[in-house]
Amino acid sequence: MSELKKNIAILGSTGSIGVQCLEVIEKKPDNFRAFLLSANSNHALLYQQAKKYSPKHIVINTEDGYRFLKKNLGKNVAVWLGERALCDLMSDQEIDFVVSSIVGSAGLLPTLKAIRAKKHIGLANKETLVVAGDLIMAEAENFGVCVIPIDSEHSAIFQCLVGE
Repeated sequence: MSELKKNIAILGSTGSIGVQCLEVIEKKPDNFRAFLLSANSNHALLYQQAKKYSPKHIVINTEDGYRFLKKNLGKNVAVWLGERALCDLMSDQEIDFVVSSIVGSAGLLPTLKAIRAKKHIGLANKETLVVAGDLIMAEAENFGVCVIPIDSEHSAIFQCLVGE
C-alpha cells in the first residue's frame, strides 16, 4: 500500500453519505481504501459493499445480519456485531480517517471514541453536535483532532463561519 493511501472507516456506509464516500474511494483507489464499513441493519447492501471494496472490518447491528455476513464473508473480512465492537474498532491504529454518517444520536459514541483514538473526523451527522456539541468539540481540541463537516448543510454553515 502506498504511504499516501489513507484507510477510511465509514460509519453508516449503506446510507447516502456512506455510498457517496465509497464512490470517491472507487475513483481514487491510489489515495483511499475502505478499511472499515458499518451499517445498522442493511446487511444485503453491506454484503455487496464488502464484496466490492474488500474492507478489513465490517460491523452490523443486527443478529440476523451478523449471522448472514459471518457465514458469507467471514473468511475474507472480520465481521463484528454491534455498537460496542464498532467503538472498540475506532482505536485500530490502521484507521486514518473516520466518516461519521450514522443517523441520529447513535453516531455520538462511536464518533467520540474515534476522537479519543486521535482519528480525524468527517462529520455528516448533525445530531452528534446537537446532542453533545460542546463535548465533541472540546474532546477534538484536547486530542488534536479535526472535525470537518461533510454534509451539505454542515459544510455551508462551516464555510460561512470561516468567511467563504
